Amino acid sequence: MQMILQKNGLAPNKDVTTLIIGAQEETVIALRTGRIAAALITPPRNFILQRDGFNRIAYSGDYMTTYANGGIGVTDEKIKTNPAEVLAFVRGTIKGLQFSMKNRAEMVKIMPGYLGIKDPALIDQLYDLYLTRQSIDGSVDENWMKGAIEFTQKTLGAATKEVAPSQVFDFSFAQKAVR
Repeated sequence: MQMILQKNGLAPNKDVTTLIIGAQEETVIALRTGRIAAALITPPRNFILQRDGFNRIAYSGDYMTTYANGGIGVTDEKIKTNPAEVLAFVRGTIKGLQFSMKNRAEMVKIMPGYLGIKDPALIDQLYDLYLTRQSIDGSVDENWMKGAIEFTQKTLGAATKEVAPSQVFDFSFAQKAVR
């Protein structure tokens, strides 16, 4: 949210008052009752609000062309002691990711039960959004990695010394899995 505000010439906590309302459901209620003017909302709530007449004023995906929707965290110790297990897990994850991207019909059957959403049109919107945000090999580009490091440093108030993406991210297992 801070990035969206800054890229539109607004200073967070100066030009815009930021409130932590609660979980997404509480935030939606605050929007619907007029207690707040805008919010960063996650799918599918954003689509539901748009159907109900709310306007989309920004989309985070327009500000971060690639971003990880999740990731696999593993300790250096695990990599050293059992790299085969790490590779197998990454390989399975990427196979699942690739299946989900290539098999729309199967995915739109699976998604309602998994997400608890019965509306077929909403499922279609979610799947289409999902496709635009995924990487076929599970990796992200260097600009995203640098941005994530910078954002984390700012958020934590950490020293601003340069941290190389290779110190934080390791896509070697993803690259091996894809091969």
